[in-house]
Amino acid sequence: MRFYNFGSNLHRVWDSQIIERYTTDEGELLGDLKGIATPAFAGESLKGTPEDWATESLQVAKKAYCLPGTQNVIHSGTALGDDYYRMALPIIQTQLAKTGVRVAATLNAIFR
Repeated sequence: MRFYNFGSNLHRVWDSQIIERYTTDEGELLGDLKGIATPAFAGESLKGTPEDWATESLQVAKKAYCLPGTQNVIHSGTALGDDYYRMALPIIQTQLAKTGVRVAATLNAIFR
């Protein structure tokens, strides 16, 4: 597959390329994630069990394999660009914020 005319794969796109396209400034990304992780967001993110969170992540991950707004699976050689980026970025930001909240809560529980 191609992401903005660069050869890639979905792991690389989701693990780094979408974030790097958004910003390479870690402070900016952290500020954005802090803005997402409001107290209300944190409360909602901590509902359920780790098994529920894994199921939630699986449902979100399924979107990675489809062209935006469709059920059409991305095939080898598919070119992904703005539509895919606009679909994926908010998902990645939300998932990173949830992960931060959940890890922080787990560490707080362990070290109290």
